[in-house]
Amino acid sequence: MKYILLGLSIISLIFVTSCKKEIDNEIPPAEAIHVKITKDTTLNFYQNQYFILDAGTGNPASTYNWENPVNSSSPVLTIYNPAELSTIVVNITTDTVNVYYIISFNYLSTTMYYPNSFSPNCVGIDDFWAPVGRDINSNGFSLNIYDPNENLIFETNNWYADRTEGWNGAINIQPCPVGYYYYVCKYQDLRGYRHKDSGMLMLIR
Repeated sequence: MKYILLGLSIISLIFVTSCKKEIDNEIPPAEAIHVKITKDTTLNFYQNQYFILDAGTGNPASTYNWENPVNSSSPVLTIYNPAELSTIVVNITTDTVNVYYIISFNYLSTTMYYPNSFSPNCVGIDDFWAPVGRDINSNGFSLNIYDPNENLIFETNNWYADRTEGWNGAINIQPCPVGYYYYVCKYQDLRGYRHKDSGMLMLIR
């Protein structure tokens, strides 16, 4: 019995090692976003987007003062790394007006979470396995799941907004044995860029 358990442990270890999560994402090119600053505003942005902030157009002024944390007196300011900032303030001064505008930055990240295990026991909790994410284009989604012998046992092109649907831990209604399985997930973010993740999950009963 000890030798059998040792053999199963070695097989599981080999499979787990081979199922180390891999990510193959399409990196979007740098993209400039031009914004005219006329009021307090929140700017949403994705990966590799940066801002050219124009406080001069629409605000003819005597002086401009960008601060907190950037210091500049130019009417136009380029923010190359908005993810490193939460807010920036511009003070616009004319002969009759002295105003402050607050610009906030909000990073929109495409995130995908992959549960490392599930227990399909038909009790209404944790009965399905599926990734959970945000800012996902449902038209570009695919999910494949393989057994330890690399046989495809589940595939779908349906993007599930929650874990009330997905793989139920079975093949043709027959429950799969407890153990490790391998997934490959492909999807697109809302900008159309492609992502590919792979890794392992464990079926528990």
